[in-house]
Amino acid sequence: MGNDGSEKLAKIEYEDGKPLKLKVVIADSVFERLCTPWQDALVVKLLGKKINFILIKERLTKIWKLKAVFYLMDFGNNFYMAKFDMEEDRTKIIGEGSWMIIDHYLIIQTLSFSFVFPKATIDKPWCGLDSLV
Repeated sequence: MGNDGSEKLAKIEYEDGKPLKLKVVIADSVFERLCTPWQDALVVKLLGKKINFILIKERLTKIWKLKAVFYLMDFGNNFYMAKFDMEEDRTKIIGEGSWMIIDHYLIIQTLSFSFVFPKATIDKPWCGLDSLV
């Protein structure tokens, strides 16, 4: 809280007291407002291959064949976040099975705000096999 009883929206801290290790800490209310537009986004990662942003965006546009626009953000470590204008397109991506780019599978999962992109790793990918009964 601020001196006047109001909520502090952000503060700056230094890791280990070092000024070059700057950390901005934001209030939960600010975090929630920043996250709201992305709450239904999907995390996308190409397994075993690194390609640049422009190429992955072009390939996703080509293979997904969506009805509306989608937005892609690069989060480093070969992770991307995809946001869709139409829920129908998002549902298609999740439900239509195994997607591949350049003979490499895409990992697609719903976004969790506890997901830490720079530290994220894929330990055990899950595969759906539609033909098995």
